[in-house]
Amino acid sequence: MIVVGQEGGGHIGRDGVGTMVLVPQVVDAVKIPVIASGGIGDGRGWMATHALGAEGIEKSTRFIATQECVDASASYKKTLVESSESDTTVIKRSIGSPGRVLRSSYIDNTLAIERMTPTYEALKEYISGEANKRWIYDGIIEEGFG
Repeated sequence: MIVVGQEGGGHIGRDGVGTMVLVPQVVDAVKIPVIASGGIGDGRGWMATHALGAEGIEKSTRFIATQECVDASASYKKTLVESSESDTTVIKRSIGSPGRVLRSSYIDNTLAIERMTPTYEALKEYISGEANKRWIYDGIIEEGFG
């Protein structure tokens, strides 16, 4: 079972619970291996999750920025490498499907729409898989998100 805390990139839990709080709760509640995810940036984070009972960790965003990842655009990879932990925000919280993304003017616009009209219908064009692909795969930050 993969347990993703609030710090995770992409889809995150609805309750805003962090990885270090969530992992031991889930480990205590289930009888199957738990994999921790969200905000684990190095070996110290892995050791912390292991101490909390996780059998391993799931990493994804960090691996997107590698040479071996040929699908992601160079501009997206560069932005990932140059960004800090304060360069992200959460979208889609109002419709019950929160996701952590990198900040951009596109995301600022999406958040403004979400504040004014917090419905899936109002947001669907801005949060679609196609919009996600435009930046990640095509490198067009002005027309998508990642």
